[in-house]
Amino acid sequence: MLRRELADRLSNVVSIDPRQGVETEDITCPGRLEEEQLKRAATVVLAVPEPVAVESLATLAPLLRPDALLVETLSVKSRFAASLSQLRPDFEVIGINPMFGPSLGMCGRTVAVIPYSPGERARRFTALLSERGAHIAELPPSAHDQAAVALQALPHLVMLAYTRAVRRLGVDIDEILELAPPPASALLALAARIAGGNHHVYSEIQGANPYAAAGRTSLADELALLSGACTDPAALQAALEDVGAELEGSRDRLLSAADRIVNQPTSDNLSDLR
Repeated sequence: MLRRELADRLSNVVSIDPRQGVETEDITCPGRLEEEQLKRAATVVLAVPEPVAVESLATLAPLLRPDALLVETLSVKSRFAASLSQLRPDFEVIGINPMFGPSLGMCGRTVAVIPYSPGERARRFTALLSERGAHIAELPPSAHDQAAVALQALPHLVMLAYTRAVRRLGVDIDEILELAPPPASALLALAARIAGGNHHVYSEIQGANPYAAAGRTSLADELALLSGACTDPAALQAALEDVGAELEGSRDRLLSAADRIVNQPTSDNLSDLR
């Protein structure tokens, strides 16, 4: 995605890829050619799974130039941050996490930026993302991972659980799509998108994030509480009021977004699902 988005601003781009490596298939143990490329690089983008990124730091630290920039693209930052703090490298390091799928463009979408050890190269790299229309949200690693639970880990589970629960009802999803109101069609559409995604990324979002387990427990607890409240009008009203109070500060913005969803004709919502 970065190569596509920044192609006209990059020069002499070299990819070290497990599918294309000349001497190695492992960034944690680069061959001679890869070592020379890393030593010359002004910017290195580490787009690998989280365990590989953490392990590769010890290899990369003595290879990169003191004036180089290392950019990691992980969905979870905590373990990488901990390893980085132990190494204390001379080069600049930032993390990014585009809060959207790689097939989508940056314009109008948010990219989280984690400034581990920023400098001039990091500033210029972040400016390139802004020039492409990205909204930059800068935050520390722990805050990023806590936000990722609320914004990625839990929503993914909700969509998958909803679809699996519908299946257990014994209804035909293809048939009920014709009846689906906007909230249901949106959930099923998003579940279809997730189902076609990279399972390694989704597993990393759940398994590598140190805050995700507590988030899943909270979600299960809240579902159990709401299940009990469903047959008690007073309890359900209290739950609705509680949610309303929690969202009060963003109420107008959220209702405007909801209006755009529910006011779209159902036939338009489902046109791509048929």
